[in-house]
Amino acid sequence: MFTFKESIGIYRRGGALFAICAMLFSCGNSESAYEPLPKTVDFNFHIRPILVQNCYLCHGPDPSSRKADLRLDTFEGATAALKDGGYAVVPGKPDKSHLMHRINHEHDDKIMPH
Repeated sequence: MFTFKESIGIYRRGGALFAICAMLFSCGNSESAYEPLPKTVDFNFHIRPILVQNCYLCHGPDPSSRKADLRLDTFEGATAALKDGGYAVVPGKPDKSHLMHRINHEHDDKIMPH
């Protein structure tokens, strides 16, 4: 479990989307001296700013700058089948989500965001 402050620390070290998951999976379960996580995570307030800052330039609404034909600014785009048959986001199953593998990848040339 991660506190909100710990999640921000992870975010600042480059694991922006891991921080999102840490916030989502530990909501309401944190017992620490840090500010508690919100009971409800609001997509527009808590998550969208991280995606805008780290993902939307290459995977957002502008088709001229979109890479890998992956769109993360819509649910349909984020959950659509990828060319390799997997899915960037599998709701409720981060271990099946290619996005989680890419943001935590061990090779620098494959880690996201770059």
